[in-house]
Amino acid sequence: AASAPRRHFFSPPGAGHAAAGGPQPVMPTSKRTLPFNWGVRIVPQQSAWVIERFGKFQRILEPGLHFLIPFVDRIAYVHSLKEEAFPIPNQQAITKDNVTIA
Repeated sequence: AASAPRRHFFSPPGAGHAAAGGPQPVMPTSKRTLPFNWGVRIVPQQSAWVIERFGKFQRILEPGLHFLIPFVDRIAYVHSLKEEAFPIPNQQAITKDNVTIA
């Protein structure tokens, strides 16, 4: 039993191996699941949770203990407050007296 061919994330649903002339990479699905509302939630440090009530923005939960209404309040988004470092390439500059600084 042959499995269905994998398709690329941006390819149309009918496109597979033969349509593009060879195998295509499949984009990983890294969708994080949101925490479920059990009524009492502890928000960890360095994160903030967006709460919706009946689909409308209600409030933002800061780190700590919080009480929610099950099936009415929904955790819509979990935002990380951690610092993110990204590399910056070296830059060169030329001063007024024509000296190069790297």
